[in-house]
Amino acid sequence: MIKSFILFILLVPAIVFAQLTLSPNSNSFYEYHLGSYLELTSYEVINQKIYGTGHNYSTTQRALYLKLKNSNNENYQWVLRNLDTNKIITKSLKPFKQFYGASVSKIFVAGAYLDSALGQPSLEGIQHINNLIVVSSNSSWSALQVILGKGDENLGRQRVDMFLKRIGITQSIGYRGYLNGVHGNELNAMDISKFIQASYDEKYPGSKHLFQTMFLSRTGKLRGKKYLPIKMNVGGKTGTYNGQTTVDGEILTAQSNHHTMVFQKKGQQYSLTILSDPGTNEEVAVLSLGILKQYLD
Repeated sequence: MIKSFILFILLVPAIVFAQLTLSPNSNSFYEYHLGSYLELTSYEVINQKIYGTGHNYSTTQRALYLKLKNSNNENYQWVLRNLDTNKIITKSLKPFKQFYGASVSKIFVAGAYLDSALGQPSLEGIQHINNLIVVSSNSSWSALQVILGKGDENLGRQRVDMFLKRIGITQSIGYRGYLNGVHGNELNAMDISKFIQASYDEKYPGSKHLFQTMFLSRTGKLRGKKYLPIKMNVGGKTGTYNGQTTVDGEILTAQSNHHTMVFQKKGQQYSLTILSDPGTNEEVAVLSLGILKQYLD
């Protein structure tokens, strides 16, 4: 279990094309910050705070939350988990329902790479993880799969698949693209929750680096973070896609709006994963705070 925060990205170098660049003159891949997650409030990424956006949550938003939560609509699936106790606090009716993952599955590829590097990633690999998680780069997504396969992206996809199965993720398909005719990037809320738990518990080499990097994600300010308090440190990964894709062998038009979040509340670490298709930023936003208020306040 992670007890202190090791800052995974050097925050001082220049920003190039919206990517975070590591200093080539650094003697270490990491900058260290010893202490608890509560001390994260002093950090920013490209002048953006790494916690909740703090918009006003009124009776209008609460009414929409209750409508969404009580409708049993399969378009919305979620899991709220206490990472310190490894217990699910609440979940939707069908948390294993498969969705097109969009960019959420980037965390699976990053985890597979860190595992393959035995927790000692190269400078190039670290840069790709920074780009993947913090600014959601698609080019780094494919590049990490190529690195995983030592130049063969299909082999990289196979290694992503093997990695996930080894740590108990058996229903989601985490690689990008196709492998032996099987479409990748199909996932469910429960598997994402399990993966974040495995990362928090350091069940694979380098897992803490991925978990900590998620706290520097720049995306989701008007999605899951929108109504969360401005003093709450919120990390995670979003996924957005509108277009044709395949899920469970069926060709369909996806309208994916996903957000998986990690945060601390009352001294405990939690993860909340909300998948929606079709869904909107506002619907994910009201579900996010509504679930927290109902089950953690």
